Amino acid sequence: MHRFCEKQIAPDIQECLNEMEPWGKDGVRQQTETDIILRERRHLIMVECKLGKPGEMVRAWCRSKPGMRRQYRDFMKELDVNLFSDSFNYDEDGNRFYQLFRNYLLGAALSSRWKTDFSLLVIVNAVNTNLDGKSHPEEFRSFQSLLSDSSNTLLVTWQKILDRLGPEAGLDALQAWLSNHPLLQLHDQR
Repeated sequence: MHRFCEKQIAPDIQECLNEMEPWGKDGVRQQTETDIILRERRHLIMVECKLGKPGEMVRAWCRSKPGMRRQYRDFMKELDVNLFSDSFNYDEDGNRFYQLFRNYLLGAALSSRWKTDFSLLVIVNAVNTNLDGKSHPEEFRSFQSLLSDSSNTLLVTWQKILDRLGPEAGLDALQAWLSNHPLLQLHDQR
C-alpha cells in the first residue's frame, strides 16, 4: 500500500534536516518544509509549489528577514558538493532565493545519502509576478544562473499542467480542483 501523505517526517529526512538546520532539531523550531518529496529508487524530486493570489505581486522565494544563517554554509562544506556557481553570493542570493536554496540543498543532501539523482521542480501561478515585477519564470531563471548545473531544475505553471491534462481516466478530480481553485483562477483562462 502506498502512502500519499505523511503526517510525520520520515526519520532519515528528519536526521538530515537536523544536520542542515540544527536550531530546529526534531521540529523544536521550524525547519525547511518541502511541499512534496517524490522518491523513486534512483531519483528524488523536491517540489516547491506557489498558489499565489489572483493578479498580485507575491514574494516568491525570498526570506522575510535579511541575512543567512551560517549553519547552511557549514552544512554545504560538510556535504562537499559544488551546488552553486562562483557568482553565487551566499547572503544576498541565499536570501533572495531562500526557499529554493533550502530545497535544493536538502535535495542534494538526501540524494547523497540515498545514492540517487535529484531534481527541483517548482510549480507557480502564471497570473502572479514577483515583488519586483519580474515573472516567476524570469526570477527562476535568475536562480538557475547561480547553480553549477541547472539541468536538474524545472519550473512549470499550474496553467500549463491543466492544459496538458487530457481526458485520461482518474484525472477528473485533479482537473476540477485546478479549474475551480480560487487562487489560480484557471476557469477564466480555459
